[in-house]
Amino acid sequence: MADYSDEETVERLRSWWQENGTTLVIAVVVSVASLLGWRQWQANTAQKAEAASVVYQQMMDSMEQSRGLPATAPQSLQVSALAEQLVESHSSSAYADYARFVLARQAVESDDYEQAVTLLREVMDKPASASIGWTARVRLARVLLHTQDFDAVATLLNASWPQAWHGQAFELRGDLARARGDVVAARDAYRQALDVLEEGGSHRDLVQMKLDDLASAS
Repeated sequence: MADYSDEETVERLRSWWQENGTTLVIAVVVSVASLLGWRQWQANTAQKAEAASVVYQQMMDSMEQSRGLPATAPQSLQVSALAEQLVESHSSSAYADYARFVLARQAVESDDYEQAVTLLREVMDKPASASIGWTARVRLARVLLHTQDFDAVATLLNASWPQAWHGQAFELRGDLARARGDVVAARDAYRQALDVLEEGGSHRDLVQMKLDDLASAS
């Protein structure tokens, strides 16, 4: 190992700094800026989530107060305003998706099925989570069944449904077949739904009622 005098050591350090000092400083600055930026992003995200949570709770409280009241009641209008605020200010969050569900339900209650379809498609196409996306697909299918857009319902059903959603998929297939007058296909679909739905569940009881109605009608 070579021995250097103090002057030689200082000179070598000075030379190294001249060659690498700027790069080192830049690397340190970038690292610190990245860390600070990440922490700032986390803080902003937390603040936005908290703000959305507050508005969402206000919307839920207003929904409770508006229960049974007409759409023109102040409480009902407040629900709409808060839901629209969530959609506008927190568009990519789960809170916004739930707000779209609320607005879609209000649209159905006002016979504005076109608006309901638009809102539910927005959620289905870009959901905050997979579960929310499948919920939107089911609700959209029910609205389209009501408007007798059977081809659109069939398109929605022609998807790779997760196992947890098989019961609702079979039920919807039964509803579609019944709406088209195909009693045999409807009966088969309802039976398939019963095979996968949880015993004792209210949803299973509803499907059983639909199957029983087919038997009494035939």
